[in-house]
Amino acid sequence: MKTKLLLCLCLGCVRLCAEENIAGAPTPQQIVEQLNADDFDARKHAEAALEKLGEKARAALLLAAQNGNADVKASALALLGKLAAATLRLHVCDGAGKPVAAEGTANFSATFPNEEAQVIHFKTAADGTAEIRLDAVGAQSLELKFNAWTIPNPGFRSKRAKV
Repeated sequence: MKTKLLLCLCLGCVRLCAEENIAGAPTPQQIVEQLNADDFDARKHAEAALEKLGEKARAALLLAAQNGNADVKASALALLGKLAAATLRLHVCDGAGKPVAAEGTANFSATFPNEEAQVIHFKTAADGTAEIRLDAVGAQSLELKFNAWTIPNPGFRSKRAKV
């Protein structure tokens, strides 16, 4: 009996829902503006705060990297370099939509001829989810290969199936 796997992909760099800002906390854009402060300690504090925000600061940092003065651009680019290019979230389910634990490889091929392909081994959690951090920026083609998966079946032991 063949089992169908359903795979849903969501890129972490694209978010359709806005995240709530904690009341009174400065926005990433306000913190980026502090990168232009005269006080050295204020600039270093802003860099630390932006690094702690991580992905939440990406849009403000990209703007600063394009429009800021030379020092702000340098700081923004350095902080952007510390962020992964994107996060790929895998949700692996069987044909009935139930989560499946799986493992395999994700092959990302760059669209530019001089860039190397990135091969990442992944293993999903019992709930069928995994996150893959990508280093490359820009358009990529993706090939997923599943080495094995486990389909929980009530009343029976889980079995591993080779693909």
